[in-house]
Amino acid sequence: MENRGLKFLLLLTLTFFTAIVATGCVDQTDQGPPVTTILSPTSGDVVRGNVPVIVTAVDEKNVQFIRVFVDGVQVLEQEGDQATFNWDTAPIADNRNHHVVAYAVDDDDNIGPSAITSVQVFAQVSDTLPQLVTVQNPLNAQSVGGLVNVAIGVDPDINNPIDSVAIFIDGEKVVTDVTFPYIYEWDASNLVNGSSHTIFGIAYDRFGFNVTSSVTSVTIASDNPGNITAPIAVIENPIENQTVSGLVNVVTHVSNVEFNPVDSVRFFIDGAYRGTSTTFPFTYQWETSNLPNNSRHTIFSVAYDQLGFNVSANFINVTVASNVIPDTDVPVVELIFPVAGNIISKSAFNNTINVVANARDDFGITNVEFYIDGVLMGTDSDPLYEIQWDLTNYVVDIDHSIFVRAFDPSGNVGVVMGTIRLVP
Repeated sequence: MENRGLKFLLLLTLTFFTAIVATGCVDQTDQGPPVTTILSPTSGDVVRGNVPVIVTAVDEKNVQFIRVFVDGVQVLEQEGDQATFNWDTAPIADNRNHHVVAYAVDDDDNIGPSAITSVQVFAQVSDTLPQLVTVQNPLNAQSVGGLVNVAIGVDPDINNPIDSVAIFIDGEKVVTDVTFPYIYEWDASNLVNGSSHTIFGIAYDRFGFNVTSSVTSVTIASDNPGNITAPIAVIENPIENQTVSGLVNVVTHVSNVEFNPVDSVRFFIDGAYRGTSTTFPFTYQWETSNLPNNSRHTIFSVAYDQLGFNVSANFINVTVASNVIPDTDVPVVELIFPVAGNIISKSAFNNTINVVANARDDFGITNVEFYIDGVLMGTDSDPLYEIQWDLTNYVVDIDHSIFVRAFDPSGNVGVVMGTIRLVP
């Protein structure tokens, strides 16, 4: 009788324990890192503009969050087992391959990397910068005095917003404004009465293209007396749309100076001040030999007389013919050690290895960056390029990504990416 009661008690206990396990009251054993998948885009895609990125992760436990990296730089961290965002590819649109990888982290801090997705980011066929940039205030030939609000207008374009507008007065950049409306408060109260001053603006878009407004000339109305006869400046050499090479004499002819001699002429190329000539003929020697072949450049000058008058010459656009081929090639990068796909024993290397890469480019390498699991671990500027990787806190029996970026002097970036597996 006692044996029958004992068996019943054991059966009841076993049934109760089974029920507890079935209802999930006993913590499940973690079977490993999450399985992370990039659903969109897919490797080999050619993309442009805004690209939807969709990542999912599956784990027997809860997925805390997902991190997404583009070319080794984190672009998103989102909680849960799914991450979505619109990837704006315009800033890196260069017809080259770029790499997307994601990492999911579960409740036990296991990290599950996705496969690397490589896509070609299609470059814009042409620049879409609005071609209308104007000086809206003051108006051309207007008389001004005191505090003058110089306003530059740019046609809006939601597909290609303007990054900044630079405002120039008498050839000098006085401000760069990054917010609309583009305004500069110009104090003209101390300028000579009747003197002439020039204003223009340059708008820059996010791709580095720029457009220059026409030049507005205003006359000062103030209490400061002065001769109102201003010089007239014209660029005589080179001429509009000419092809130039080597050492170019940029010549400005100045007239209307019989009773008001010119002190100096300042020369500007591509909006940047290059030099001043104080003697006739007013000339600046421009060295074009090191400029890229078929590149376009803008020239203008500003003449200053002895009484404070000044006037800008006309704008001249020229093409440079040289032997310099623009550097558009990206560096070639190789991961020397560890080789992608290797299995690395932490104990065999005493928890420390050197990650070594080789990079080469016709114009040289400035520096190389190393990323482990999307985190920048160090840079090196001396070949062979390497960093020391401490393996101590990295989980074993899962894949870890190594991402290397090499930069050349022109800013071109070459990349290589691979995964290795750590074991005890």
